[in-house]
Amino acid sequence: MTMSINNDTNTINVNNNLEIQNRKQYSSLMKLSSGLSIPTAKDDPAGIGISDKMNSLIKGLSQYISNAEDGISIASTAEGAMQSSTEILQRMRELSIQAMNGTLSDSDRTNLQKEIDQLYDEYKNISENTEYNGMKLLDGSFSDNFESVNSSGQEVNINIEIQDIRFLLDTNINISTVDNAQDSINQIDQALNTLSNTRADMGSVQYSFEHNINELMTRLENMSNAKSGISDLDYSKELSQLNKTEIIKQAGIFANKQTKTALEAAYKLLW
Repeated sequence: MTMSINNDTNTINVNNNLEIQNRKQYSSLMKLSSGLSIPTAKDDPAGIGISDKMNSLIKGLSQYISNAEDGISIASTAEGAMQSSTEILQRMRELSIQAMNGTLSDSDRTNLQKEIDQLYDEYKNISENTEYNGMKLLDGSFSDNFESVNSSGQEVNINIEIQDIRFLLDTNINISTVDNAQDSINQIDQALNTLSNTRADMGSVQYSFEHNINELMTRLENMSNAKSGISDLDYSKELSQLNKTEIIKQAGIFANKQTKTALEAAYKLLW
């Protein structure tokens, strides 16, 4: 081996190799501590670009899912309130049929009318005060369009528009006579039919949201798996690389000591 006293190239080469191994060791420790195969852009500029793009898509899909879940909650709240309203109307219809019995006394009809009035107040309370996040749902004021995407990334629009159910019944449901009771039954039947159709609309809306969520979840899973393949660290492989780097580094340290020893011996021979 040729040795130069003025320019110790052997020592320089050994130190350079040690520095390279130190950087590799630092990079491996960064990856192991973060769990990422690309902790910084310099580790893989192209890979980090792809990973960031996928991460943006994943966050977007997650938000679309959250929006759709809110849509389901709105439709479910409205449909639940209409179910309660339906039960109230069914009870009112039952009382109206009972009032058509010609054998009832005036006192009996008065008691039936009291319950009718109470049920009507309950119905009005539900129709006027049902809300979601401060927004009235059953007074005809709620209408919203939810934008999303399907499994192919194409735009999907799901519209929620809820009918005003406050005035399906007259303010005065009177069952004091047989004729009045019959009129009440006719009115209640119309209201029940409208509620049934509106509830069906809410069911259709919920189905659309659930179908969209299923598509989004599938796409989110596929996208997450793809991103994982790019950015998630293979711990076994990286630990193996770290051990390899450490062995090379220790060999370099030993070589550096040997080079210094040889250089010192050369100095002693010259001086």
